[in-house]
Amino acid sequence: MKQPMRFVLPLLILTQVASGAIASHAADLKRYDITKMTCDQTRAALQSSGGAILRWRSTNIKGLLRYGTYIDSDRSCSARQFKVRTTIKTSDGPCRVAMCNQNTRPPRPAM
Repeated sequence: MKQPMRFVLPLLILTQVASGAIASHAADLKRYDITKMTCDQTRAALQSSGGAILRWRSTNIKGLLRYGTYIDSDRSCSARQFKVRTTIKTSDGPCRVAMCNQNTRPPRPAM
């Protein structure tokens, strides 16, 4: 009975360390409410920080806050991710930005 536990405990510790690293990356990102930002301001914010969590109000469901993590360059993506272009809605209209994606299909526009 002790034999499997010797392998399980290090695996649990490794999982906790990996989860903490992912959570700390998200905590390090700046957050912007883009409902009053122009496309140029949004792109400048992404360029200055390398990536950010962008928030906006849904146009389909009243009161729903939407958000996503967007990047400036593919260097912000992990080894198993790649940069894809998508469109978000800013105060002056649609804005092309980038995000990391693990899927082969590009994400749906966030409007």
